[in-house]
Amino acid sequence: MNGIVRASGSILRANPDGSDLELVAWGLRNPFRIHFDSYDRLFAANHGMDVRGSRPVANSPDEFQWIRPGMWYGFPDYTGGLPLTMPQFKPENEEQPEFLFAEHPMQPPMPVTVFPPHSATMGFSFNEKSAFGPIGDVYIAEFGADEPITTGGRLLPLVGHRVSRIDMQTGEVFPFAINRGGLPASLSNSGGFERPIDAVFGEEDVLYVADFGLFSDEAALPNTGVIWRIRKTG
Repeated sequence: MNGIVRASGSILRANPDGSDLELVAWGLRNPFRIHFDSYDRLFAANHGMDVRGSRPVANSPDEFQWIRPGMWYGFPDYTGGLPLTMPQFKPENEEQPEFLFAEHPMQPPMPVTVFPPHSATMGFSFNEKSAFGPIGDVYIAEFGADEPITTGGRLLPLVGHRVSRIDMQTGEVFPFAINRGGLPASLSNSGGFERPIDAVFGEEDVLYVADFGLFSDEAALPNTGVIWRIRKTG
């Protein structure tokens, strides 16, 4: 499955000569990052829906999905493997979301795991370093909520702003690196992460984390980004 790309909620495969694209999987809202593991299985970090627009959806989790050829992953009528007609997805003072498809192509698969709504899961890597624990676990950057734009006016400072570990045997998610107070550095005034956007293992026993830094009105503020280097000890 070489030449895999993401586009408009779909995963596509390019022909070797680049002349055409073939649909691999679809029904993803916003697959921010796709990546193969050591068994050539493809995975994607997929962002959930927002409390905004003409069809706001509440409590829509971010997903970590195993991408398999021919699968439909639920968007726009499912989130986290569940139908949007369930009561928990109704925003306060808004209508219950209804299906947009008259018929669904299939029952979408359940995600490998889910993250709290608006965690904004971004880049991730599979661990092949024994110093970092179980081989094959995922280390994933969480950017944090773009509130109040995407959250229906709610502030969610404790969501995201960290690097988490996914236990690929159980699907459990554990915080790996997070500021002591759980807040982004700009709110705690104590340094540390602002908005982690990627996590990549280096040649040695090192995990590099790209921190986007500050942004305002969806634009980056110059000279606020950081590259963190994390070594596991003890």
